[in-house]
Amino acid sequence: MSPVFRHGSLRLYLLRLLDEEPRHGYEVIRLLRDRFMGVYSPSPGTIYPRLARLEEEGLVTHDEENGRKVYRITEAGREELRKRSTELDELEAELSASVNDIVRDDAKQMLYVATDFGVLRGDGDGTGGWHVTKGLPRFEITHLEIQPSARVPTCVGLGGKACPTLIYAATHSQGIWKLPLGGP
Repeated sequence: MSPVFRHGSLRLYLLRLLDEEPRHGYEVIRLLRDRFMGVYSPSPGTIYPRLARLEEEGLVTHDEENGRKVYRITEAGREELRKRSTELDELEAELSASVNDIVRDDAKQMLYVATDFGVLRGDGDGTGGWHVTKGLPRFEITHLEIQPSARVPTCVGLGGKACPTLIYAATHSQGIWKLPLGGP
């Protein structure tokens, strides 16, 4: 899997997050993990040195609140964002482009997301965290489909019983993968 951020892009993205609102370091880590659906979950050893470097450069500052450092963007940080707005727009487009398809299993209230690095699953509203779907490939997935759909409620040969639910994942070079989702 290729890195989520190319050289210098994480720094720019941190400024963007702090421009939204002041945040403490672990909130930045959690937000990155959530925005990248658990695929990218930076360690404190990745985030805190970068925040310290941004502070040394005068792009962010921090205050102590309830025993935690809360980082805030400075006017110099906002100016950096304005100067690099095209680069930031390109970064946002790259990050959005890595999601190729989304399907919902209404029976289980689960979402499945096809990405450039595998299939992620999460609860129906996307708030319970995201996990790599075991049994499916860990490379580019171009399309997902869950069957049976509501249009095909029963299977031939099962005596009118509901069909088992399957997820199909299409790839560019590795064919179509199939995985039972457990029960109808």
